[in-house]
Amino acid sequence: MAFSRRLQSRSQAPDPVNREDEESKTVHSFPAEQRSRWLPAGWEEILRSHPSTGKHADCGVLLPPEALFCWTEGDFEMYIASSGYVKPKLKLFYYLSPECPQTIVDLVSPPLRELNWACTVAPSSLPIFVWEGSRRSIDPMPTLSRGGLVNRVSGVSSITTKVGMLKALHSLCNRLQTTFPPPWYSTTFELPMDLETWKRHAEENPDKRWIYKPNGGARGVGIILVSSPAEVDTPERPFQTRCRAPRAEDMEASPAEERFFAPSGIIQEYVQNLQLLRGHKFAVRAYLLIARVKPLLVYLHGAAYAKVCGQEFDAASFSQADLFRHVTEQEFQKQGYAVHKDWKVWPVMLLRDLARELHSDTGEEMALAWLSSFWEQARAICIQVVDSIRESLSDCQLGMFEILGLDFIRKADGHVIFLEANRDPSWVIDGGAKQAIIPALVRDLLSIVLRSHGDGAEKCPILSSGGHEFDFEILVDEAEKHFVTMLALPVRNCASLLRCNFIRAMSAQGNEKKRRLEGLSIGLVGLGSIGQVVAENLTKGSLSGLSGVSLSAVIVQKERTERPPELGATALLTTKVEDFMAADWSLCVEAAGQSWVRHHGKTVLGTGRDLLVTSVGVFTDDDLLEDLTTTARMSHSRLLLPAGAMPGLDWMSSAALDEVKVITLEQRKRPEGWRGTPAEKSLDLENVTEATTVFQGPAREAASQFPKNANIAAALALGTVGLDRLQVRLVADPTVPGPTNKVTLEGSCGELTLEVRGRPLSQRTSRIVPFSVLKALKNLASPVSIGL
Repeated sequence: MAFSRRLQSRSQAPDPVNREDEESKTVHSFPAEQRSRWLPAGWEEILRSHPSTGKHADCGVLLPPEALFCWTEGDFEMYIASSGYVKPKLKLFYYLSPECPQTIVDLVSPPLRELNWACTVAPSSLPIFVWEGSRRSIDPMPTLSRGGLVNRVSGVSSITTKVGMLKALHSLCNRLQTTFPPPWYSTTFELPMDLETWKRHAEENPDKRWIYKPNGGARGVGIILVSSPAEVDTPERPFQTRCRAPRAEDMEASPAEERFFAPSGIIQEYVQNLQLLRGHKFAVRAYLLIARVKPLLVYLHGAAYAKVCGQEFDAASFSQADLFRHVTEQEFQKQGYAVHKDWKVWPVMLLRDLARELHSDTGEEMALAWLSSFWEQARAICIQVVDSIRESLSDCQLGMFEILGLDFIRKADGHVIFLEANRDPSWVIDGGAKQAIIPALVRDLLSIVLRSHGDGAEKCPILSSGGHEFDFEILVDEAEKHFVTMLALPVRNCASLLRCNFIRAMSAQGNEKKRRLEGLSIGLVGLGSIGQVVAENLTKGSLSGLSGVSLSAVIVQKERTERPPELGATALLTTKVEDFMAADWSLCVEAAGQSWVRHHGKTVLGTGRDLLVTSVGVFTDDDLLEDLTTTARMSHSRLLLPAGAMPGLDWMSSAALDEVKVITLEQRKRPEGWRGTPAEKSLDLENVTEATTVFQGPAREAASQFPKNANIAAALALGTVGLDRLQVRLVADPTVPGPTNKVTLEGSCGELTLEVRGRPLSQRTSRIVPFSVLKALKNLASPVSIGL
């Protein structure tokens, strides 16, 4: 029997214990205790293609897949020569680096031994599984080439250094065509490369404080607090003279000693308006698991813990002697005994306990809302951090996985700020919070990694783990072609929200309930004809059903010499995207044109906030629509397209779910309404005396050529039969008093002909458009929605 046929006959049973080839009595089963209880997906193909086994493909003897990892060439020859009667021992090994902390040894070994694997610390071995320490101690490629697993993702290394993260986020902002930094990352400069740029910025903003972080630094070593450029670089003492390469003795130096700058590092704006715990600064550590790189699979763990500074926070106390007020790193905080008498190290706290403590006076409902808000923002940030290295991850080898520790702080206004990503997050179990998180986290990550790379998961004894208080949630799953929100493992005790790992208000349904209870806050883009009407009605609150909707921020293209009266007294008015994004609003209303949607739509959705677009014609670009839809899905936000000036869209959208035979749109405007469009090239608009066709063709082309005049064509097409099937006729007609739209539809649900003669708001906009926006806001804010 051919080798390929023998493999095929066993492809349904990766665990071949007690199985015999019916056509070859020369192959006998290996002892069960020698067989691996996990095999990589596609192990048959690996056997056929790997150089160590592929050359034996036509030997006529079935090779055990474990041989890839444990047989020498002599073992293969002896086994084949005896037609399988002489069986070299099968024993697979997992490798733990000598640098691994004892916690990892204690937690990783038991589950892997359940797979019939034995531990090795010999770098010369050929393990099926590798867990590295802080430094590389074994070549991972032999393991990866055979389908094994290694806890290092090469594409992640860039973001686990301070400078690497800075460059990755710069690249992300350039790719998204958004301003750096993103609203969840502090203003940051690379030193010494950006020294002069930083000095100018610092001199222009003297109230800012800065924190220097050495590239590759850890445990708080090398951090320097900076109040002014003179503390970094002066003619008398240039920056270069203040630099020194890190030394081993720096790890043991007193925190109060003078510190040198490293040859490479970042200087970052220090967030001063922090949320505090009884007057103390805290940071939050969360866990991100890159479980698989091809196709990409990323999880966020449902538990986090808070690290608290031992000294009370004081933004005005900002010298090196005040490091224990500002650096939350726990190993650094433990050094406080060397500087302060009666020093107390705050134990780390579970995030839910932190929320309870912060809201001890206001009750559990506020604690739940705080948790919901934190996780909603943290999830959106994590997705964008992953997006910053997505290209480098695509070049990684299948079998790589890695767990990262991500650190966050929270401003007094509730905004979450990302600090850094850490490789080899602290595994020391030095308190109840870590005891509640780390053991289950390690076992579950092993389960997820083995499942996502394995073949025959039901044979693996540790793949049924779960049921812990905190579990992993999928952030990115490219195998499913979209981003999902279901938990990877079951969650217990869901009746008690404080014991559940993620507060369900993060779901779309929870966010809707929260909006109705707390009101809907609007960030408005543009203050033209549409924006003015929307702003005025939100500010006055005169329309029924809009009492729960407020205007929080408005962004315009140019500075205004006077504040527009329609904004009222409280809404922020700005020209800066970063200030607009940092404002406290939950839904963005775009009324500024297609360009804004292209450049900033993804950023809005990526923060977990909804985006309502009036310039619907921009979505004739299929790639843009798909990109924003994907971002909305993975960020738990929504892309909203109002009906605008398109009447009857609810009925026609319903009819389009059944068969539609014919659907056409005719749109008439006075000749002056077509100024600034391609119609000017073919018509003398000032001398048009009768109805004249400006354009006739598919909606995609109409909306693309006439973006300011044909948004309703795009809305109708997207809501019914698509941009290529809807036929559009645009007409310059001097006899109509204002914009006129006529729609004809014939289908299985019936026939429809309607004509609307709207009143103009401007030359290119119908008066109904801003009220369509207001009606959408009313539906979103109200417990009753009519006309969905």
